[in-house]
Amino acid sequence: EIILPGKTHTDRILLNHSYDLRQPGRFSLYVTHWLPYAKRPLKHAWPLSEDLREDFDARLDIAVESADSKDLEPEFQEYALELKSKDWQEEFAAAQVIADLAPPYMEGTILQMLNVPQLQSYGIEGLRNLGTPTAHRALANVVRTALPGLNQNQAIRYLGEIGDSGDVQLLLNVAHASAPGMYSRELALVSAGEVGGAGAVPALMGELKDESSMNQQSAVRALYMTGSRAAVPVLIELLRVPDARLNKAAEFGLEVLTH
Repeated sequence: EIILPGKTHTDRILLNHSYDLRQPGRFSLYVTHWLPYAKRPLKHAWPLSEDLREDFDARLDIAVESADSKDLEPEFQEYALELKSKDWQEEFAAAQVIADLAPPYMEGTILQMLNVPQLQSYGIEGLRNLGTPTAHRALANVVRTALPGLNQNQAIRYLGEIGDSGDVQLLLNVAHASAPGMYSRELALVSAGEVGGAGAVPALMGELKDESSMNQQSAVRALYMTGSRAAVPVLIELLRVPDARLNKAAEFGLEVLTH
């Protein structure tokens, strides 16, 4: 935002997006920020020359205190109301707070965010942070039904982080539904390796038979992401194949598994 003469501007900086503030404690922050300004109204705001900006820095001490749900629920209800704001910045800031902190009593609101296109990515993030069985099922449903793209990829990655072996088949199905070379395919295979561990190794070995070299490399990455000893002999065998890229991927995988 360009600050004109005689005008003021106040920024809201959501610390909870950069730091985990769910635990009480005292924190010291070093804040640096720059603001563009104008000496007179400009016909075209950008680009600004270097002399039309100023840098600010400060050290802040903040204290985060424990609070009961009964104290916080009214605060979060205010954020829930802001989700319907006509000011997109206010709407997105509220969605970010709810997604980052994701208290259990906001589960219903987070689920509703999935149905609002511009808030869906925040809803997916909120499901990851909720960590409830309902959130897990909703996240799996996003992976199953979302169109290929950023939101589905985000949900696939979070499903891998949850680490439920029951999600392996779903992730493999998503991988097979993705076109060769698509990032969603690699991400789904790697997540299947993460959640499946040793149990996913046989299925991932089958992925090595794919005709696409890129898909084979994705399978190699998934194998070493299982963290399983069972993947070691498979990767050793891949050192002998004539494909140099598979050799390199297998070599790196062995380094990861054997430290």
